[in-house]
Amino acid sequence: MTHDVFISYAKPDRAVADSVCAGLEAAGIACWIAPRDIVLGLNYSRSIIEAIRGCRVMVLVYSAHANESSFVQSEVERAASYSRSIISLRIEDVQPVPELELFVGPRQWMDALTPPLERHVQELAVSLKAILGLNLLPPPPPPVLKPAIFVPKSPEGAGPVTPGRVEVATAATSAAASESGVEGAASHLSGALSISMMGKKWSIDLRVLYSICAALLLSLTVVGIIFLHPGPAVEQVAASETVPVLSSAATTHSVAARALTTDSAQKVASSSLQEPPTQSSVNVAGLVSRAKALLNGNGAANDEAKAVSLLREAAKSGDAEAENELGQAYEHGRVVDKSYSAAFEYYRKSAEQGWPEGEYNLARMYINGWSIPRDAKKAAEWYEKAANQDVVVAQSSIAYLYQNGQGVGRNYAKAMEYYQKSADKGFSASQVGLGTMYEAGQGVPPDYHEAAQWYEKAAAQGNEHGQYYLGKLYEKGLGVSYDHAKALELYKKSAAQGDRDAEAGIARLSNGD
Repeated sequence: MTHDVFISYAKPDRAVADSVCAGLEAAGIACWIAPRDIVLGLNYSRSIIEAIRGCRVMVLVYSAHANESSFVQSEVERAASYSRSIISLRIEDVQPVPELELFVGPRQWMDALTPPLERHVQELAVSLKAILGLNLLPPPPPPVLKPAIFVPKSPEGAGPVTPGRVEVATAATSAAASESGVEGAASHLSGALSISMMGKKWSIDLRVLYSICAALLLSLTVVGIIFLHPGPAVEQVAASETVPVLSSAATTHSVAARALTTDSAQKVASSSLQEPPTQSSVNVAGLVSRAKALLNGNGAANDEAKAVSLLREAAKSGDAEAENELGQAYEHGRVVDKSYSAAFEYYRKSAEQGWPEGEYNLARMYINGWSIPRDAKKAAEWYEKAANQDVVVAQSSIAYLYQNGQGVGRNYAKAMEYYQKSADKGFSASQVGLGTMYEAGQGVPPDYHEAAQWYEKAAAQGNEHGQYYLGKLYEKGLGVSYDHAKALELYKKSAAQGDRDAEAGIARLSNGD
């Protein structure tokens, strides 16, 4: 992700950090914040380090919780080691602990002790823009382009001629138009087209030019009728060599036929596959299947170069699945040079045809700001489209946006609905999301027992956040019986996977706090 600012905060201050992030991004400052910008499947700690390395300024949401967070201390130290500017937004009247005192002091902080927070964030945005060298003034208006000047002139007109100027003598035509309208003007079409170039002058009678254009138009019409009229079927060509261009209907059949991994896609298939697929769609589907087999080594030698070549052929025919697969190749640099802009274009083409994974991947590009400005609103739009086609990870993502009011209005009922759909299918991130909503009483009465059950399901799948949150309930005896040993065990599992505050939990329990 392209970003200027890394936002560091302690987990209890997450709501404030999210508000700071939203305010800065509304001011046009690209931000990185966990866990929103952690790419699924990547190591948590590595993502944090790379994000700090890639930023220009760190904004620390400073509070008593930040003083106590070993992860915040580590992030600040790392930012200092990379010579990044560090600005502290102090939301509580506390002084830095010795571990942070070297990096955080009155000269590096801004106070945000009095409401509303938004006013302080606006001031912070102005300071950041000055540090980052961003334009604080509105862009200048676009230049006013003068219209081309056409000078009426009689064929015998005298006077100097500017080289390269085209003049149309239409005085008679203009007069006729004013008197008798368009038809009258047409009947009075006369005069000459005078072209002056490099000191020489040519004159063409407009009536001759009109006749030439009419004859050319008639010729093109005849040629179009001859060549575009459906003729006999062309000879079929083997799919392994070339791919015929699909019609839009054939592409629709191809998309629907291979989207059977989701319930909604089955509905699309049942409605759109009333006719048997054309030979073209079968050929393209075969290309994509062969390409995926080569990429995954399913029954064929792993040959990524050949796979990408096959996908290109299928994508030329407008195949949505092939476009999505090519987007992934460009996103991850498989065979081709890594290019987020190329990935974005392929995902966009795939998504606009309704391919579920294409919609989800396009949403990821928008939420991460890869090759395009970060746009949570567009991300939410595409996440929801994919979620409604039963892409479980998209259901989890749109639920998170509804839960936190990012790109959409905060809507706990919607968040609960999407989390539930995905969690019921066993997606651990959604199980954690449901747990947080039950624990915090978001849209439902607080229910620690229900929260613990969802955290338990996620933790059993190895989800580090589920392990941390469940450990916290065991530590406090909420929804489960107090169990010091169980809490410590869960914290250790979570910390081993890089959870921000699990190590702090280990320290508390080890010191008997």
